[in-house]
Amino acid sequence: MRQVQYKEGKDFADSFGAFFAETTIKDSSTIDAAFQILIKMVYINKTEEMSKPTPKKNYKKLYAGHYTSNMEEKKTKKDNDCKC
Repeated sequence: MRQVQYKEGKDFADSFGAFFAETTIKDSSTIDAAFQILIKMVYINKTEEMSKPTPKKNYKKLYAGHYTSNMEEKKTKKDNDCKC
């Protein structure tokens, strides 16, 4: 028994820019195929992301996962040195 109509599921996935595959528990091969496609998409996206050049900035770790650039630090220090 169909739980979700194809168009409804496809439109919902498209609204999030997500992958959509129609699967059925009656034939697990469709589930396996959807999983294989999803894994390939993740791999391709990650590979493309890793091949992009990263901007080189001098960041200083402030605390647990929070970073600031030296330029931000200098600006803050300069503002704090104001004697007006």
